[in-house]
Amino acid sequence: MNIVTILGNTNSGAGAIYEYLIGRKDAHDPFNKKEFRILHDPGGINDLYKCYDSYSLQSFNESLQRLINLEKLYRSNRKFYKDGLGLGSVENYQLHWENYKINITGGKYNHRYIFNDIKSNIFKQLAKRIFNRLGFRRILFKNYYTGVSRREFRDYTFEFLSNIVNSNNQLNKLNVLNQCGTFSSPLSSTELLGEPKIICVRRNPLDQYAELKLYKGVNNPNDFVNWYLHLKRMESREQFQDEKVLEIFFEDFIFKYEQNKKLICEFLNIDHQIQSSFQPEVSKKNIYKYKTLLNENEIQFIKEKLLDFINIST
Repeated sequence: MNIVTILGNTNSGAGAIYEYLIGRKDAHDPFNKKEFRILHDPGGINDLYKCYDSYSLQSFNESLQRLINLEKLYRSNRKFYKDGLGLGSVENYQLHWENYKINITGGKYNHRYIFNDIKSNIFKQLAKRIFNRLGFRRILFKNYYTGVSRREFRDYTFEFLSNIVNSNNQLNKLNVLNQCGTFSSPLSSTELLGEPKIICVRRNPLDQYAELKLYKGVNNPNDFVNWYLHLKRMESREQFQDEKVLEIFFEDFIFKYEQNKKLICEFLNIDHQIQSSFQPEVSKKNIYKYKTLLNENEIQFIKEKLLDFINIST
């Protein structure tokens, strides 16, 4: 698959690079400007894959059910009264999903886990005692799935993702995925995509906090600093050194547009002379927001605590 995924932490400015790429005639967004999150969100495909690190049939089945529940939510379209990511609008998506689900579940077996007995509500636990006393224990048994080997799971997942990413694509176009993966672990979180190119976008933490304050209700600079530093500690820095990963500042992309546009195109092996509908001048209004949205105490506090992470060029 010819794929690039754009990653950033909340309000990082990653959307600017994403908009530049999908604004090109040689690029394509298979999910129609929706974030592709079923791979890495809690309960997603990566969580199911992690079961193989410490495998048990019970953990596999619990994670499989979470994935099935998550997929139903992400398949739905976004409406006034309900969010969704519209996966179902992808051509032949339902067929690809059903085939994938059948492939990874393996065979069925009948069992009863203590874990499920304990987490049952009081009525189910009472029923269990009654059925046990009466000798009808088999009524309490449930169908579970054996799953497949780790290698088979990888292969089936790659096939599923290839099918839905390429389903609406035109030949030889670059598939641009929005927020498919995690910024802290860009390589390991996108492993099941094959070998995608990954662009990780950073932003001046002053502006990042300003937007979090404006749009997400974050109003304590100390909480923001603790959050920011925690994410820095959790970054797998060795993954950022890989040739498939490009790290870029949002402000540099806007202020040094031609230079950074060429850098991105060389990284993706695409022609930098092809024009995009993206307008960097429009994004400039999102830089230096902190000057009007933050008070002086907030600005000085963040500068003091996060000086090493503030882009000097801004």
